[in-house]
Amino acid sequence: MAGDIRLLPALMVISMTALGFRAVDIVAAAAEASEPAESDHGKSDGHGEAGDGDHAGGNMDEYFADYGEFDNADADNSEAVSAAQNCVAEVDFSTETGMSQYEIQVLRSLSERRVELDNRADQIDTREQLAVAAEARLDDQIAELKSLEAGVQNLLAEMEAKRDERLEALVKVYETMKPKDAARIFNTLDNDVMMKVSQRMKSANLAAVMASMSSERAEELTRMLASRAELPASAEEVMQRASAG
Repeated sequence: MAGDIRLLPALMVISMTALGFRAVDIVAAAAEASEPAESDHGKSDGHGEAGDGDHAGGNMDEYFADYGEFDNADADNSEAVSAAQNCVAEVDFSTETGMSQYEIQVLRSLSERRVELDNRADQIDTREQLAVAAEARLDDQIAELKSLEAGVQNLLAEMEAKRDERLEALVKVYETMKPKDAARIFNTLDNDVMMKVSQRMKSANLAAVMASMSSERAEELTRMLASRAELPASAEEVMQRASAG
């Protein structure tokens, strides 16, 4: 029933087109009939020719006016023609495939859904590619930071080695000095420097120097060496001793 209703506009258009062709035939016949009459009136006088020409022209204008109205009607029904063509196409497809209009509509919906899913999949692929690129850049940055950290650690190790070399050289200087001369310098040394040098000196050499030091400085050095010999009580103390050398 729905297919018959959709075919009505197409049938109307076909009928109107046939009427249009019929009108064109009528106009052509009228034009052929008017030609002999115009030639006869032309032989009689110019006034009659003008009058007949006006009469024939009026008839032609009427015919073409009717035909123009038919063209306007065709223009107004352009949407109906388009709908009719679509309907005919659907009917032909339905006839060829043996599917109903509902099944065809379902297939169209599924096709549109598939296009939408494909577009979404493309977007997801693009995002995944961007994520992979970002992760690769992050890995490169991490590797660069690790390389910088290794360089800093190597530099610190070199600085520590040079400091130890300087301390060892200083210890040898104090060990070769006379105990009284070394003691006189120890009395004025910074506690941190005195502690580092004392830890690296041989016990006999250090004892001779401490015997020549002032009692206050010798007592202070003894207390620092004793505290250094004890185990650290906290992690903070461990870090302090490590930084002190």
